[in-house]
Amino acid sequence: GTFNRERVRLAAGGPLIEDFLNVRVAYDRDQQDGLIKNTTPDSNTGLDPVDTDDALRNRDYELGRLRLHFPSLIDGMDINISATTAEIYSNGSATELSTATSGTLDVYRRYDPATEADAGNRTTSQNANQDTTRKGDSYSFQIDYELGEYLLTGIWGTSEFEKDHLLDADFGPIEAILLTGDDEYKQTSLELRIASPPGTFEYVAGLYYYESDFLGIGQVVLQTERVLEIVEADRNGGRFPLSAFNLLNGLSANQRINNNRYFDQQTESTAVFGQATWNVSDALALILGMRYSEEEKTADAKLSYNSDFSRDFFNTFLNEEPYDEQLKRKEYDFSPKLSVRYELNDEITLYATYATAFKAGGFNEQAVDNTNLEFEPEEATTLEAGAKMRFLDGIATLNVGLFSTEFDNLQVSLFNGTNFVVGNAASATSRGVEIEGQLIPAQWMFLMGSIAYLDARYDEFTNGQCIATSGEEACDLSGRELTRAPEWEATFAPRISLTKLVAWLGDNIPAEIGFGVDLSYRAHQFFSTDLDPLDDQGGTTEVGANLKISGPAEDWSLMLSARNATNKKIQAHGQDVPLQAGSHFATMEAKPRYYAEFMYRW
Repeated sequence: GTFNRERVRLAAGGPLIEDFLNVRVAYDRDQQDGLIKNTTPDSNTGLDPVDTDDALRNRDYELGRLRLHFPSLIDGMDINISATTAEIYSNGSATELSTATSGTLDVYRRYDPATEADAGNRTTSQNANQDTTRKGDSYSFQIDYELGEYLLTGIWGTSEFEKDHLLDADFGPIEAILLTGDDEYKQTSLELRIASPPGTFEYVAGLYYYESDFLGIGQVVLQTERVLEIVEADRNGGRFPLSAFNLLNGLSANQRINNNRYFDQQTESTAVFGQATWNVSDALALILGMRYSEEEKTADAKLSYNSDFSRDFFNTFLNEEPYDEQLKRKEYDFSPKLSVRYELNDEITLYATYATAFKAGGFNEQAVDNTNLEFEPEEATTLEAGAKMRFLDGIATLNVGLFSTEFDNLQVSLFNGTNFVVGNAASATSRGVEIEGQLIPAQWMFLMGSIAYLDARYDEFTNGQCIATSGEEACDLSGRELTRAPEWEATFAPRISLTKLVAWLGDNIPAEIGFGVDLSYRAHQFFSTDLDPLDDQGGTTEVGANLKISGPAEDWSLMLSARNATNKKIQAHGQDVPLQAGSHFATMEAKPRYYAEFMYRW
């Protein structure tokens, strides 16, 4: 494909020992050059070192998987074992300046005159890569055993990964702010459950155990002389007091300072769950479910500095305070669910559900002081009703769902100046309707489509984040919309068989030729919790298309496809640039991409 996209997927499987051992081996390698042009490597100013590529947001992904299946090691017993290893490298999400103050541009253009703030042109100016490397392994072991008419299942799984990452957090060609981190994560889970045979009364019940350990070590590295240039550009903006500038007097050139962040969290969770279905009649079923869980988290969290001056500097410009805390919290939850299902006839099924849900609280690895180290659990109550319908012997299907969810202590993502932490809004409500369906109007045409309406708002959020340029510490966002909650979403995907439409093709070409289009629309949405209109995306429609030629037995195929074929400028994320109120960065969806893919099965 374009941008030197190369993907290879190989898989082989089958019975290694007939009726005893089945094996499947799979390999996946996906590589692609950067999608965003970087102007800084071509800059000849020589003011700061440049250690970055001329194209960012590349990808190098590699995965291998082995699965072993013992269908009859013991009579009535089925065993599945799998192992997966993966490694992913990227030189960043390729953020771009979307808005910049005159002060930001004046400073940045000293280092790269090509710096601009047009996020739609897929061009950035950065002097350091946003390198991220992830390596992980996972293993699972599942036993299914038929005990009479009952099915006993045991699942054990474990996984671990390591992540090294670097972020050019000034999002420009200046060597001012770097974020570095090394993360390690391990988890193990065990599930035991029993399922009854089908009948008037049927159920599934089980026990679940989970434990994990997360270790995160990171730094924010500042080059003080460059930071001084940034904040002096805002000297008349009133964001920093005179004492802040006095702190910078007498700095030695190119002095580097940093904080040191250490975060080690252990989580242990247990749960008992079950769901029972009473088939009152052939048409009516009542369903009752429940889950009781206990979760305990402990953490060692430390924030320190490489010097007293560093501590004062981070406190003045990023509101940080050192801490060394040993934290512990334990939570309990009981979440019931009640559903009713009624088959009006063979083609229409009605349903209604009442359910509660729980998301545990926890600790913030990136807290700037000990006052925002913890966040509280989120609770939700949902009412849903709808219908699933089939018409004309399956030629058409239509599913309609209405829902209303009330959140208490909704967990929200908050930007603290250099990183994101989790906080709680008081309450919120999300309600809407979803409709999706399929239609085969002719033998040569297949249509799929969906439409969704969403009204998601904070009921109460009096201490919400404020727009950075407002100068206020807290804003009342009650009644405002949630982030990433577009009011309307819609998709339409027609598929046409050219072979069936044009008789000559079907009679003379021993292959199936099909053409498809993918249309998706998403209404306006905000990306930042402060609901800054500079971090949003208006309503957009994205177009994709594909042409597929395949053999009569589907043993081979050739597909030509396009994404974002109309070159829409679509933003995926946006936030404030650290230390520079009024300047913002964005991550944009990629420009048009084209692929050719060949598949052969034997």
